[in-house]
Amino acid sequence: MIMSQTSIARSLFTVGLLLGALGCSAGEESTPARTGHTLASVAAGTDNQAAAARTLKPDNQSALDRVAESIRSSYTRTTGGQVEQLVPILRDGLGAASDTAKPMGLGYDSGKGKYRSWLYTYAQTLAGLPVYGASLRIVVQDQPTNPAVWVSSTLRNLGSFTVKPGVQAPAVDSQEARQRLTERASAEGTARLPSPTRFGQPSLVIYAGDRDQPLPPRLATQYLAESDTPVGAWLVIADVDTGEVLHSHSTISAADVPGQVTMLVTPNDLGEYCSLVASTPMPYAKVGITDGAQVFADANGQFTIPNSGTSPVEVVSSLEGEYFLVRDQRDSGQNEVLTQSVTPPARADFVHNWNDRGLGDSGAIRSEANAYLAANKVRDFYVAYDPDVTFIGGETGFVLMVNWDASRCDSDAWYQAYPGTIPLYTINTCVSTEWLFQDGSVVFEASGAFGDVIFHEYTHHVIDVTHPGWPDDQGPYGEGMGDAVGSLITGRPQHGLGLNLNSCSWAERTADNTCQYSASNCSSCGSEEHACGPLLSGIVWSIRNQLMATHPTDYQSIVNRLVLNSIKYRASPTIDPALASEFLQADDDDVDPNNGTPHRAEICAGFAAHGIQCPPLPGPCASFCNNPMHFTWNGSYQSGNLGMGTVCRETTHPVAGGNCGNLAGSRHLYVNGKQMTCNNQNWSSVPAPVSGGYCVTTTAGNYPWAFFTLW
Repeated sequence: MIMSQTSIARSLFTVGLLLGALGCSAGEESTPARTGHTLASVAAGTDNQAAAARTLKPDNQSALDRVAESIRSSYTRTTGGQVEQLVPILRDGLGAASDTAKPMGLGYDSGKGKYRSWLYTYAQTLAGLPVYGASLRIVVQDQPTNPAVWVSSTLRNLGSFTVKPGVQAPAVDSQEARQRLTERASAEGTARLPSPTRFGQPSLVIYAGDRDQPLPPRLATQYLAESDTPVGAWLVIADVDTGEVLHSHSTISAADVPGQVTMLVTPNDLGEYCSLVASTPMPYAKVGITDGAQVFADANGQFTIPNSGTSPVEVVSSLEGEYFLVRDQRDSGQNEVLTQSVTPPARADFVHNWNDRGLGDSGAIRSEANAYLAANKVRDFYVAYDPDVTFIGGETGFVLMVNWDASRCDSDAWYQAYPGTIPLYTINTCVSTEWLFQDGSVVFEASGAFGDVIFHEYTHHVIDVTHPGWPDDQGPYGEGMGDAVGSLITGRPQHGLGLNLNSCSWAERTADNTCQYSASNCSSCGSEEHACGPLLSGIVWSIRNQLMATHPTDYQSIVNRLVLNSIKYRASPTIDPALASEFLQADDDDVDPNNGTPHRAEICAGFAAHGIQCPPLPGPCASFCNNPMHFTWNGSYQSGNLGMGTVCRETTHPVAGGNCGNLAGSRHLYVNGKQMTCNNQNWSSVPAPVSGGYCVTTTAGNYPWAFFTLW
């Protein structure tokens, strides 16, 4: 992509007016601000095609040349100069004012064997000297009308500036040049430039500012300054009389530092002693260069740190990321910090918990890694299925406090909010038990910092910020939903595998249960919030199993989205029959759950398995009459004589058409509230269904042999 850079005064000729005068098409440019349009890149092709393309010329080059020359002449007037001061840029350097510009093809069409457009480029000069960074670029389409479609200018207004005849570029004084470069770096507050050891041949140039920073023109000398340790090269522009450095930049591309951060963690979201470690990317990890740039890695732990030089740098990675940071309570709130020295552009790859043996202190560091990975995993889960949860998407600085001493813990893990303080939220995990050798040394310490424990506690956070008016105790609903979300992520009903040191198959709780709703005791499994919570996780697991049978390929995305969105509808931290209506509301896809929802059958079956019935669907006549008679048919429906009283009948059978007759006087027949014409003729249309069907009503009156027919 070519970007325009305009540094002329505000008298710059308006591109749109210019191109309009030439009979070309272009948008109007109201000010001399930076403007430009993307150019198509040269199409890739075979070697033969590329070779052929390099020899192509415009179909009507003379016409294209005239368009470019007209624009060149007009732009020259805006700089206060003459047309001969804009010279073509040729392959071997600057041309002369009399040279014909050699355009560069753009957007090669391999099918037609030609370029779509041609780029003309001119450099600004004065007295034969180039003006630093000043050029004019024009793109002309190779079409019958030859429209100029893009103009980019970095021309400078030189005013009355002149160059004395016979002036020569002075030789570079190496000692003075080093001193001047150091002074400039200090004035700009940048790192000191490495000391150059070689200087190239100087040449004269007119300097009138950088890019969008126009300055009064000055005669200057430009030269290349190079060093070997470390390797570096800089273009230097200095005042020809005073030696003051006016501009310098590295001619070596920025040597950024790429890399990846990974961790050794317990796979499958289990307690840390239930599995050997496995390597996994550390998502959104914070990585930085000491006294330099700081970046966040992507979801796969990949990062690139911007860096302007090739000197060795120290790169640092801790268990801290864009959204979460870990604080190990056994080390005054610190966590594992890794550093390494690299020479850009060499990679800086980190592995946290790299020496994990599953024993002693390394188990504590594994808790750090497990907690960080699990927290990011559950956050990504929520954001993926409920992106409207903006309070989660924008949260940063969430603290994970791991390895609390068992003597300070009332439970294996807990979530805590700190209103009005920093940090606002924490998830805390406890070192619960120690196994000891006979000599008293620690063999292993089990921690609550793993998979579904973190998933459970983070769900408490989601409920907390979704329902700020609830009490701190989220009751059985919070406990049950925490387990439910954990099971949805892990794909297994067991919760807390590994908290019991005696077994990696024993579960603290399971969603695969038969707990039944009890109006008086919360559930058949108990009334205490952790005992009743499995009622909700059991309902969710039953719905999941129903969906797995009916939607084997996408059941996970359906149930995940359903459950997470249902959290917003909950009115209180209890488990009660209203939950069924809330799940149906979350499943609704047309703002009318009363006509059924896409997965009503599976949702209602899941609730019924635990003693809660879905509310019945209101029939089509719910809004029109009471106690309707339900009917259906095979072929067509004949109502028979309707009598003289009011009629209220409903059907959920599809209706394509119908008719009615023998209604006299002020008696009328309605379908879904719309009055129908009863003249024994077929209706021209049928009203849309209501609540999944049709309600047929009449007012009282003659004749008893009135009728209607549907098909």
